[in-house]
Amino acid sequence: LTSAGAWAEGGSSEMIVIPAGPFLKGTTAEQAEALARARGYHPSWLSGEVPQRRIELPAFAIDRHPVTNAQYTEFCRATGHRSPVHFNGAEPPPDMLRHPVILVNRRDARAYAAWAGKRLPTEDEWEKAARGVDERAYPWGDTIERNRANFYASRNVFESIMGKGGETTPVGYYDGSIRDGYQTLDNASPYGVVDMAGNLWQWTGDDYEKTHDRYLRGGSKADYGYNLRVWTRNSAPPAYSSINVGFRCVRTPAP
Repeated sequence: LTSAGAWAEGGSSEMIVIPAGPFLKGTTAEQAEALARARGYHPSWLSGEVPQRRIELPAFAIDRHPVTNAQYTEFCRATGHRSPVHFNGAEPPPDMLRHPVILVNRRDARAYAAWAGKRLPTEDEWEKAARGVDERAYPWGDTIERNRANFYASRNVFESIMGKGGETTPVGYYDGSIRDGYQTLDNASPYGVVDMAGNLWQWTGDDYEKTHDRYLRGGSKADYGYNLRVWTRNSAPPAYSSINVGFRCVRTPAP
């Protein structure tokens, strides 16, 4: 599914259909305990990620990549919605158009999604799109390499310029190509959805009763590799925005 908007103009609006059916959500207690030790957490902090369970989902379509600066600029032009603060009231520079938009809170993300005729993905939808139907830890498999995603100290070209905290990489950057002498590895999920791990945390759309904070998935350029696992959750108030947070959208029923 491809609609208007080309890579050269800041990223396509392509959506990928995720078929109906079950997937395995979360992780096992044993894996969670090992991860908690690696993070220095108490295992109870990961209670939302265990136990692993089988979830049935109807078909849906998800953005192939996170919403870019170019796409968000189009939304702001069309609606008069405030632009992210780093745009300085104008527009992002041409060399940043393909980068994912940052410094958008959950309300901004939902406003964009509604304008585009879409919505934010549920946590279940996000995780299935990221991992497929097996027990893999990352979209591409069970291990992580430095040139597979943008995470803390992964040593990509942008990090070498900006420091270990780095800059976002353009959407689709990790596709197996050599970029400015840097060999990337493909980071697509089993369905072909890209950038589901690293670069930016991504807002999800669930509204939980008696819970003020909302959940994000995917890990960011500022996180260690173990935080990029597909079942890892993060949370923040709906008004929160960050240089490490972005989003993508879904549509149902699937076209």
